[in-house]
Amino acid sequence: MTVGVGAADVRTEFGASVTRMNVVIFGQQNWDVTWTEKQQFATRLAARGHRVLFVDPVSAPASDELRCISTGALWVLTPRPATLPWHNDAHRSRLVSKIARQLGFTDPVLLSFIPRSGPWMQQLRCSGLVYFAVDEWTGFSSDAAAALKVRAQEETLLREADVAVGISPRLVRRFREYNDRTYRIANGVDAERFSPFRRETGDPHPGLREIASPRIGLVGQID
Repeated sequence: MTVGVGAADVRTEFGASVTRMNVVIFGQQNWDVTWTEKQQFATRLAARGHRVLFVDPVSAPASDELRCISTGALWVLTPRPATLPWHNDAHRSRLVSKIARQLGFTDPVLLSFIPRSGPWMQQLRCSGLVYFAVDEWTGFSSDAAAALKVRAQEETLLREADVAVGISPRLVRRFREYNDRTYRIANGVDAERFSPFRRETGDPHPGLREIASPRIGLVGQID
């Protein structure tokens, strides 16, 4: 079974004729926390002419907050917490649907990075659903019952998704049990974002002088 395929294979699931999409992204972390592949997806989609609404997963402000990141192309929505905690999903679902309509998002494609987003998309009339897993979500659960709940949420999304994506062969193998249209897109790095710090010639950075070669570098988070 081949699991290592690229973004072009994912794109063909929606047809090569798609020239402009309205995309609603349910992010893994709030927009301002850490710049990762979620922001990369959002900004690159917007740069290619698509219109993107990024929904923060964590409710924070006292009132619903909508920010324009790129005029006419990219917005970030941060919902407020509902008065009663068990009303959060219903409030978020109504709010996302309302804002999408106000922005003129017709038949949006949903790109979800988190399993628990299922209830948030109930009122959206979407033309496609992509589930993109950048983590083994059950690994964050505090106990077995919580892990089973997360797994059930994820399996529901996988069955409903038009396309599923995992960053590792293990995730892709598991996802294929529920969705044949599963692909792997591995993590990478946008080297140009670090170009001011590259040193093609000359002496190494003083902090590296005492470290013997060969040296191994990490781009990413250790948490």
